[in-house]
Amino acid sequence: MKKFLMSLFLLICAFPHLMSQSRIDDRLLESRIADLQREKDFWENWLYKFEVRAGWGGMAIMEDMLYLHDDYLIYGPGYGRPDGLEGLYAPQKGNTYMTNQIFGEFSWHIKRRLSLAGGIYVNGLCGKYVDPDNGQVIRPRRGVSVSILPSARIYWSNHNKVRLYSEVGLGVSMMAFDGETDILPTIQATAFGITVGREVFLFAEYSVGTVCLGGKVGLGYRF
Repeated sequence: MKKFLMSLFLLICAFPHLMSQSRIDDRLLESRIADLQREKDFWENWLYKFEVRAGWGGMAIMEDMLYLHDDYLIYGPGYGRPDGLEGLYAPQKGNTYMTNQIFGEFSWHIKRRLSLAGGIYVNGLCGKYVDPDNGQVIRPRRGVSVSILPSARIYWSNHNKVRLYSEVGLGVSMMAFDGETDILPTIQATAFGITVGREVFLFAEYSVGTVCLGGKVGLGYRF
């Protein structure tokens, strides 16, 4: 009898906890069912699994740091400025220009709020060496950089014609300019991006990283 009463007492004490846990489990189940329904509704309305993009923008920050301001490229081949008269009359670089990043991208929507993408970024560079004595062009300076950038894009707002997102990517950059070559890892993050349109759409982003810095704009197509 004593054991029975003790068991009954423990059961009565545990009953509120069991009921509370049951309500929590029910809420979790309801939330999961609602999320699955939203996912189903999204794909019934959003008929596109893939998209391609082409765009331009963002200052090519790595090329700018490596090639446009290095001392050995300001004063001609060889590291450092030569001493004495040799340095005074060494070839000096003239104006140097970049196309900034021209890029293409393919992405795959795997979830309502997630897509995986792969992009190729190309930046052209050109300039010249000039004679400091008379300003005449000695020879041109040319180069190109190519960056391969896989990324993941998180959509935090999905509407019929407007989508907002953020993105992060890790990849590699291959650069060659005026006889110098570099292969470097790269990281890029888009703090804010927006697309406007459905099948054909415009996009704009603010992006920070070693591939580019600043705004990017372009045109895309979903299918």
